[in-house]
Amino acid sequence: MADLIQKNKGLLIGILFFAISILSALTIFIPIVANYVVMILYLGIEWLAEHFLSDSSLYLFSGILTTLLFLGLVILLFKFVRTLLNEHYSKYKTISFGLITLYMLVLFVPLQNLGFLFLWASIQYKPDAQILFDSLVSFPVTGFVFLHLGGYIDYQLKKRTIDVYQ
Repeated sequence: MADLIQKNKGLLIGILFFAISILSALTIFIPIVANYVVMILYLGIEWLAEHFLSDSSLYLFSGILTTLLFLGLVILLFKFVRTLLNEHYSKYKTISFGLITLYMLVLFVPLQNLGFLFLWASIQYKPDAQILFDSLVSFPVTGFVFLHLGGYIDYQLKKRTIDVYQ
C-alpha cells in the first residue's frame, strides 16, 4: 500500500486539489472572492479601453486581453515551478509530497482564474450577473486540471529522467 501511494503521489495530490475545488464551489463565497482579482483587472483594462475603442468591441477586447494576461501568468508560473522541480530532482533524485503540494498550491488560484476566464469567454465576456454563476461552475471544472497535472508528474517521475518536465 505504501508503495502504491509513493508511486502515485502526484495523482493523489491532484485528487486532493480536485476535491478542494469542488468543496470550494459549494461554499459559493470562495470562487467569487478568488475571481474578484480577475474582475478588478478586467475593469481596469475596460476603463483604459474606453478611451481607445468603440463601444461595440469594448467588452470583447477587455476580456481577451485579461485572458491573455492570465494565460501568460500561468505559463510563467509553470516554467518557474518546473525549473525549481528540475533542480530539486537533479539534486535529490526524488520529489516529495510537500513539494508537489506546494507546486499545486502556487498554481491553484491562477488556474482557477484562467478557467473562469475561459468559461466567461463562452458568453463573449458579457458583464452581467451570469458571471457569478460562471464563477461557481469554473471551480469544479478547473479542478480536473489538477488530476491531469498530478498524473503527468507521476508519469514523468516513473520515466526516471533528470528533467522532470521535458
